Amino acid sequence: MPIREDRPHPSKDASFSDYQRGAEVRDKYCKGCGYNLRGLMSGECPECGLPFSLTNPRTYLTSDQLGQNKLNKAVPTHRAWNFLGSIALAWIVPYGLGFLIALGFSPSTSSSPNDLVEMGCCLYIVFDPVTIVVATVCMLNALMPQRINGVAANILAGALFGGVLMAGQLILIAGFSPLVLALGIVVGLPAGLWRAHQQT
Repeated sequence: MPIREDRPHPSKDASFSDYQRGAEVRDKYCKGCGYNLRGLMSGECPECGLPFSLTNPRTYLTSDQLGQNKLNKAVPTHRAWNFLGSIALAWIVPYGLGFLIALGFSPSTSSSPNDLVEMGCCLYIVFDPVTIVVATVCMLNALMPQRINGVAANILAGALFGGVLMAGQLILIAGFSPLVLALGIVVGLPAGLWRAHQQT
């Protein structure tokens, strides 16, 4: 098919410049939160404050990279820490609770750690709560942007769950059931993944 003279051809210098300009105006996105940086060349992301410069490809995401980044967050097993967290929730926590139930001891009726130690369940006291902490921080890290207002999300996730854990300990002292706490986290994980999937 003959090439029309009024249409630019990439083999000509002027046309190549047009193609190059077209590539430069493609949308770029913040690496931290996915904000569209259209119309901006450098500075800080208006959404999360992460520095960027369109002259440095390492400081922004293309549309393809943004899609992959969202997929990685929506499916936590794409990242090693979240894979371990998923294993912890799917196996270790129910195993510890099942072990207590199999011995005929309901967590909701526990009065003190000594009761569990006397029944040979001391591993449950140390191991399962630590597992819940690690798994929940992994989950939060998977769902949150990489940076929020310039602060790494894993630090915020740890701080957030640290506060929740302290509040939970107070509830446990008052007689709240560890079984309810574990079930709340297990139910919350699919809900959080669904939320992340809706953002893709």
